[in-house]
Amino acid sequence: MKKNSTNHWFLIGAIGFFACAGQKPPVEAMTRADTAVKKAEQTNAVVAAPLEMRLAREKLDQAQKDMNAKKYDSARKNAEDATAQAELAESKTDLKDTKSKSNDAEQGLKTLQNEIQHNNEGSVK
Repeated sequence: MKKNSTNHWFLIGAIGFFACAGQKPPVEAMTRADTAVKKAEQTNAVVAAPLEMRLAREKLDQAQKDMNAKKYDSARKNAEDATAQAELAESKTDLKDTKSKSNDAEQGLKTLQNEIQHNNEGSVK
């Protein structure tokens, strides 16, 4: 019975070893995350969405540590989280830029309407 038990544990260990050995480094996920973070930084997201950018950077850093430790599942998850946070930061930045441009256009329109009204009042006299 003891020999059977030893073989059983050996088999479980071998399955676990080969399952871990079969994991591939998430190179594509890491590349996407790095690209997303860099792209968001270029759109001024660090200023417009600082929390999301901090989280994206932290997740990317953790993913790199996980890669170095060969914790590929964790690296993949953290890389995907970094990508999502960076894309959210970029979207928030775009939204703020759009709102700012909209407000500028609205203000320009009001100024133009006031000038037209002022000119019409001057020509009525």
